[in-house]
This record gives sequence, structure tokens and C-alpha cells, in this order.
Amino acid sequence: MKPIYARNDDRHFLIRWGEKIFAIVMTILVWVFMITRIHYKLTTEAGEGLFQVFDFLLIGFGLTLFALIIWQIYNYSRFHERERRKEFRDHTLDEFGLLYGISAENMSKLQEIRKAAVVRFENNRYYYCIEGEPAIEIGMLRKED
Repeated sequence: MKPIYARNDDRHFLIRWGEKIFAIVMTILVWVFMITRIHYKLTTEAGEGLFQVFDFLLIGFGLTLFALIIWQIYNYSRFHERERRKEFRDHTLDEFGLLYGISAENMSKLQEIRKAAVVRFENNRYYYCIEGEPAIEIGMLRKED
């Protein structure tokens, strides 16, 4: 069974391209409609109050753009060619096993499987179930009896 995100590839390529072209055309039409309506309102029905609002929005846009540019310059000067966050060190299977309550042997089994491990809930405990293998208890998800 394919994952959900790969299902789109099963459809005929003409349908996929048709949808993309339709979306682009509709987006362009909506933008053209909005721009023509704004232009019409500004050129025919604009009063002094509308121009004041427009000036206020233009000044607000300029200040916002200025603030974003300053913020970008600050981030570039402070973090350029540096690691922004600490990298995680490599962990052993024993450490991951302690975190999840699973032995290192079972962690290596989970890493080696090529099929999905199904999670099953029984007797107030969660288990990874791998086809042809005994169930592996997930210790961190154990519920109190």
C-alpha cells in the first residue's frame, strides 16, 4: 500500500497538469479582479478619507518592511556561518532503549525491519508487533495496573 502523499502520482498526468494549470489561471484571475476593483475604487470613488487610509497603509507597509530588513541584517551579522542551535550528539541504541523502555536488542530489531511495526494495546501495555517476531513492549507507554 502506498503512502497517502504518493497517491497523487497514480492519477493520469493530464489530470494532474490540468489541475495545476486551472489553479494558476484561477489565481491570476482573482488577482486581476482584485487589482482592477482597487484601481476602480481609487480612481472613481476615492474621497479624501480613502486616500488617508491608503497613505496610512503605505506607511505601515514601509515600516514593516524596514523592520524586517533590520531584523534580517541583525540575524545575518549574529548567526552567519555559525550553528544557530546545538547539534544533537549521536546516541547509542542503549540510550534510545532507555528513553523508550526497550532493550538495545529490540531497538536493533526495530531498525532492521523493512515492514511497518504495528502498535497494539493489550493488558494496559503497548507493543510493537512485527510480522514473524515476538511482540516488543514499549516500556515508556506502560499504563499503571
